[in-house]
Amino acid sequence: MVAEGVTIVLSQADIPVTTNRVGAMWTWFFTKARVVDFATATTSDAARFGIFHRAMMDAGVWLPPSQFEAMFLGTAHTAEVIEATTDAAKQAVVSLQEAAAQAAR
Repeated sequence: MVAEGVTIVLSQADIPVTTNRVGAMWTWFFTKARVVDFATATTSDAARFGIFHRAMMDAGVWLPPSQFEAMFLGTAHTAEVIEATTDAAKQAVVSLQEAAAQAAR
């Protein structure tokens, strides 16, 4: 629910994202490209990941500090925590959109 929920939030905001997932372990890459190895992983927008990471941290959601690290879901993650995470992603989209608007100026 977390991996898919955040992917949906980002996609609905037209933010390129690819989610690689195995069981309860996943990583979001800020690229439309299919990520299958290190070379394709490096097509991810590291600056965009940094903005997303900071916004999620500011909202109380701790993510791995590198886009090349995996996230893990545990039994402590309740439905409420999962919902709070997707809500934080919605707020992170605002930060991403603001950064894109500043870069366009």
